[in-house]
Amino acid sequence: GWATTASYMEGEKYYTGKITPADSYGLGLGASLAATPEISLDAGMSFEFKGKNKVAPLEGNAYHTARSTAGYFNLGATFVLNRNLSLNLTAAAGVTDDAENFIFMASLPYRF
Repeated sequence: GWATTASYMEGEKYYTGKITPADSYGLGLGASLAATPEISLDAGMSFEFKGKNKVAPLEGNAYHTARSTAGYFNLGATFVLNRNLSLNLTAAAGVTDDAENFIFMASLPYRF
């Protein structure tokens, strides 16, 4: 059977030295297919929208960086290792100029 997922993320401002990061927002949409009782396959798209960071160098005038939009096409698989442990492997390919070319992720979700 199919399962659908959706996600939303909102970044919080924080201050580091003389750099004030802008707000960031994310949006994702994906689907999962239970290929077997122990394996599911995932596909989706995700986007992160970042505003203009404010940079105040020690010398010179403050300035703002450009806004950016990072978009990714995600493919992954989850394997059940035992009753409480799974292995999740995901690869993402950047689809916008502001995105990294490729991202690879691995996680071991443990159920308590």
